[in-house]
Amino acid sequence: MRILLCSVGTSWAVVPEAMQLLGSQGFDEVHVLTTASSKISPGVEQLLRYFEMHPGPRFSISRVQDFEDLRSEQDHMLFEEVLWRWLLQRAPQA
Repeated sequence: MRILLCSVGTSWAVVPEAMQLLGSQGFDEVHVLTTASSKISPGVEQLLRYFEMHPGPRFSISRVQDFEDLRSEQDHMLFEEVLWRWLLQRAPQA
């Protein structure tokens, strides 16, 4: 199974770009991790519209509740911990 896992900031278009990496083979699943920041919300909406217009792989977006932005070393460590746990949940065989 081909699974694309990615974290996204304000540039949501990296997801469709990354999906093109396998060409016609594509991905079976696409999972996105992002923060709860309101700056991200417009991009999340655009990404959801993209997948409505281009259905195909199983798709999910996970937003880290109460986590607005990476502003400090502590924030980075917390986000990294969430990222590793999320990776294990979404692709346990990886």
